[in-house]
Amino acid sequence: MNLFCTYRLSHILYTKHWHSLTNCAQNLRSLTSNLNMRYKTEQREYCY
Repeated sequence: MNLFCTYRLSHILYTKHWHSLTNCAQNLRSLTSNLNMRYKTEQREYCY
């Protein structure tokens, strides 16, 4: 498969679904931050 063709296709899809992708990225970011906070609190509990 041609990498450039796949890149063009993915780029078109990204521009078409830009809002949903940004929402997905924001959701992922918030999820990871929540997981990090949870992990830190668990670490703190384990320290005690």
